Amino acid sequence: MNNEKLHIIRLSKELVDKVKNISKRISTHKQGDFLFREGENQNYIYLIEQGDVSLIKKGLTNSVEIVHQNGGDLVGIDFIFNNSESAYSALVNEQTLLYQVLIDDFKVFLKENNNLSLELIQYISSLIKQIENHSKNSIRC
Repeated sequence: MNNEKLHIIRLSKELVDKVKNISKRISTHKQGDFLFREGENQNYIYLIEQGDVSLIKKGLTNSVEIVHQNGGDLVGIDFIFNNSESAYSALVNEQTLLYQVLIDDFKVFLKENNNLSLELIQYISSLIKQIENHSKNSIRC
């Protein structure tokens, strides 16, 4: 089994700056806050300016971290593709500064900035690989 630590691909400064420009709200959250909880519907994605967030999933006896995100990462990016309830929670690990972007605004942004779509796909792919790697390494036989 491959135990290499996978890393999320970093977003370009151009993409980060454009996401900041479409944000209508900046918020600060303290350690222990939830940006959202598993099972809730979401209207926002979040760009972490500074801080640290864990995506966690409920297990049978406790919660398990599935992805660790920090400055420059997009939290909840999968919400732009589905309108269903969140399959995970986002827990703030330390004081965190976030840009909140309405999902509908982000969809318009993507339509208007086709040149950034490949970068976003690569970013999402790296998130999926990290989740898959974590899942494989968490299974106990």
